[in-house]
Amino acid sequence: MESVTVRDSLTDAIAFWEPRRVISNLVLALVVIICFVVGYPASKAVLSIDFVLALFLLAVVANVAYCAAYLADVFVQVSGFREIWQRSRWVLFAIGTTFAGGHHSVCRHGDVSPSKLNKHPPAIDGTSSTSSPS
Repeated sequence: MESVTVRDSLTDAIAFWEPRRVISNLVLALVVIICFVVGYPASKAVLSIDFVLALFLLAVVANVAYCAAYLADVFVQVSGFREIWQRSRWVLFAIGTTFAGGHHSVCRHGDVSPSKLNKHPPAIDGTSSTSSPS
């Protein structure tokens, strides 16, 4: 078994992950577009500069999170499992992209959607936390 340098591992990681970043970003953009179209009358009302800036910030965070794959990739490549990893790391890409798309869809339609962020959760006794005591 030949010795693999960190430089070789980084070069291989960049060659593998960067072309797939475009695919990952396209999947996330497709999720955003589908969520917008599905909720069209209500989603049109959400459009604002603040919404676009928040969407941009989320895109930056998604790309930073995508870089986490480099840590796992380089770590495994400098181990004795390099050959196996190079054949099967597409699984990490598929799981990560699926998770990111699903997570975004849940954020868009789940409990953290913009329409629900302004509502106060119910108190422990089931009453509204904004109601005044009687």
